[in-house]
Amino acid sequence: MRRGGEGDQGAADRIDKTLYLAVTEDEKFVYVQNAVSGTVYGFRVEADGALTKITTAEGLPAFDESGIEGIAAV
Repeated sequence: MRRGGEGDQGAADRIDKTLYLAVTEDEKFVYVQNAVSGTVYGFRVEADGALTKITTAEGLPAFDESGIEGIAAV
């Protein structure tokens, strides 16, 4: 996969402190967890390998011994 092009300002580059990521078995989607902020980002993998951000889940417990840790995609 490659990072997003100039048109989307490199969406993957804007994610701070990424701790975990998961790719679906069919390799069509990538999910990135930022445990520090309690956020999960969802990306579609385009035919050329670019990532297009399609969703954001916010408000999850931030990591501090009891927050989110780890991620899985199916």
